[in-house]
Amino acid sequence: MNDKVRSRLEDTLESAELIQTWVQQYNLESITNDPFVESAFMHRFMIIGESLRIVRDMDDEFAETIPDIHSWIGLRHRLIHEYIEVDLDLLWTSSVKAIPTLIGNLKKVLL
Repeated sequence: MNDKVRSRLEDTLESAELIQTWVQQYNLESITNDPFVESAFMHRFMIIGESLRIVRDMDDEFAETIPDIHSWIGLRHRLIHEYIEVDLDLLWTSSVKAIPTLIGNLKKVLL
């Protein structure tokens, strides 16, 4: 793994860990009731998807070792291009269920 790929994976991990922290401190209602928190919450998902897209573009073979990479990239696409129809319940579910798995996978590849 080259330094640029490592840097993007570290960006991804940082955003995933922030989302996990928010899940511990907030509930879905408190996120949706505060436009600043909601924007930051969604932005971190965008960073995850964009960072993983860059990783894929730089090293497609390595990117395939990251489970669900295409789903994360697709989520970023929906957040940016279909933002008006974003389902915050789905993001919350992803935060609770998928983010811990992503964090574990990233920590393994960053060792």
